[in-house]
Amino acid sequence: MDAIAQSHAQLLTLNAGLITRAVDGLTVDELARQPGPDGNPMLWIVAHLAAMRLGLLDMLGVDVERPEWAARFARGKGRPETLGYPSVGEVLASLEASGPAIREALAKVTETQWTQPSPRRFPVTDESMRGALAFFCFHETYHVGQLAYLRRWLGYPGLVG
Repeated sequence: MDAIAQSHAQLLTLNAGLITRAVDGLTVDELARQPGPDGNPMLWIVAHLAAMRLGLLDMLGVDVERPEWAARFARGKGRPETLGYPSVGEVLASLEASGPAIREALAKVTETQWTQPSPRRFPVTDESMRGALAFFCFHETYHVGQLAYLRRWLGYPGLVG
């Protein structure tokens, strides 16, 4: 596997563990609690991350079956209270299943493919597939930080330390 992709794959594995730990022991009400009128609850964030991982697999050319709920958690979709949520178990199962598939797909990408333009545009100057992967890891880690904060806001211990 490309050395840069390998380091990013390690971050994705670390993030998956933190995401799972973030929701561990929380009630359905806590998972759906909004921190403010425009804030996303933890379950929305976790479902968003699971859906984004499916999008990464798409970008890597892997044909994946999407759960019916995945499209509801894209950026800019309706407020969480109007969407309806899948169970946290469903979301975590999708997240868990995506990990090995992403690592396998990353291992198959050639140097030539890494330098090709990404099929999606992200707010980074590197518009290659490598730049897209770097942004994807940043995006996921940003949301892991939100989950850590919200977990503390709900009165639970932090995720690390």
